[in-house]
Amino acid sequence: ADSAEASVQLSERGDAAPLPRNPGFRLLATMNPATDVGKRDLPPQLRSRFTELWVGEPSTRDELGAIAASYLSDAVPNPPTDDIVNFYLAAKAEADASLVDGAGTKPGYNLRTLCRALAYARAALPVYGLERALYDGAAMSFLTQLAPSCAPTLEHLLRTQLLPDLKSFKGFERVPPRPKSGEHVLFQHFWVGAGPLPLPEAGSDTDGHGQAYVRTPSVTAHLRNLARAALLRRHPILLQGPTSSGKTSLVAYLAAQTGHHCVRINNHQGTDLQEYLGSFTTDAEGRLRFREGALVTALREGQWLVLDELNLAPTEVLEALNRLLDDNRELYVPELREVVRPHPHFMLFATQNPAGTVYGGRRPLSRAFRSRFLEQHIGDIPDGELSTILEQRCAVAPSYAAKLVTTMRELQRRRQG
Repeated sequence: ADSAEASVQLSERGDAAPLPRNPGFRLLATMNPATDVGKRDLPPQLRSRFTELWVGEPSTRDELGAIAASYLSDAVPNPPTDDIVNFYLAAKAEADASLVDGAGTKPGYNLRTLCRALAYARAALPVYGLERALYDGAAMSFLTQLAPSCAPTLEHLLRTQLLPDLKSFKGFERVPPRPKSGEHVLFQHFWVGAGPLPLPEAGSDTDGHGQAYVRTPSVTAHLRNLARAALLRRHPILLQGPTSSGKTSLVAYLAAQTGHHCVRINNHQGTDLQEYLGSFTTDAEGRLRFREGALVTALREGQWLVLDELNLAPTEVLEALNRLLDDNRELYVPELREVVRPHPHFMLFATQNPAGTVYGGRRPLSRAFRSRFLEQHIGDIPDGELSTILEQRCAVAPSYAAKLVTTMRELQRRRQG
C-alpha cells in the first residue's frame, strides 16, 4: 500500500468498505533471487512499493566463528570455531571447483548446511563426545549427498580441516553409552529413539512387511547414514538415486527396527493437496466431517512419512510443505484454521530419481527448497550384492542369480540406447 491508511476490501463476503487498518500493522516479505528454479521476477509496479534490503549470507571468518560459537560455547569450553570455519570455507571452495552430488550437480552448501551440522553436534555431544559429534554432523550435512567419486575429497577435509588434531578415527566405531532419557535402539553404533510399536526380536531382520531384509555392505553403509540423520528426529531427509536402488525400503526397514509406523504418499503430477492435508466428507449419518490427510495424521500420531517421487509433486504441494520443512516445524491447515505441530516421534522422508532426460517428468527442485533437507545419495546396488539378495530372499541358486542380474543389466543397457 502507498499510504498508512490503505487497506483491503473483502468483496468476496460483500463488504462495501475496506477493513479498518490497525496502526501496528506492518507487511514484510522475503524471497530468493529469480535466478533459482521456479522463482520469477516481481512486476516492477509491485516491487517499487517495497523498501528493499539485500540480506547476504555471512561470509567473513569472524561472522562464521561467532555463529559456530553460538551453538557450542555453552556446551563445551573453548569450542574449535577456527577449525569449523576452516572446514566450511574449504568445503564451499571445493563445491565451486569440483564436487558434484549423485545427480551430477554442484552441491548447494550454505549457512543452513553449517547450522544443521552444528545443531546436530550440540545435541549429540553429551553421548558421543565433541570430536565424533562434529564429524557426524558435518558428514550428515556435507558428505552423504555427494557422488562416490567426490566423497574422498570431502572426507579428507573432514580429517584435515575439521579435526586436524585427531590422530585416530577408530574410536568412532565404538558403541557410546546409552542415552539417559527415553527408550532407544542401538542401530549401527547410533542410539535411535524407539517408537511406540513393539520392537522385533533380537536378530530379526524384518522389513516391516514380514519379509527378510538382506543387509549387504552397501545397504549397511546407507543404513548407517540414515540412522545418523534420523537420530535427532528433527530434520527432513531426502534420498535421491536411480529407480529400484532401495530408497524407500531403507526407511521402512529402519522404521521397523526402531518401532515406528511408516506410511507412504506416492506423488505424481496429479497429486492433490487434499491427499496431504485432508478434505471434508460426509459420515455414515450424512454429516459433514473433516477427514485428515496422511501428512496431518502422521504429524499428530508421530508416524514416519515417506514422500515418494517428490520431484513429481505439483508446485502447490511443495509450497504447502515449506513451513513444515523450516526450523519452526509447523503446518497450517486452512480448512481447520489450525496450526499443527509435529509429535516428537514424527519424521519426514522423501525419495526421488534425479531430474533429467532419463526419468521423464522429474523437475529439479529449487535450491532454497532442497536445502531444507538432509540429502543422501543412494546409488545402484552392485551386481554381486544383487545376486546375494536374490539368493537369500528368493532362494535362487547362485548361478541363476548371477544370470538374472546379467540379463537385467543388458536389458537396461538396451533401453537406454
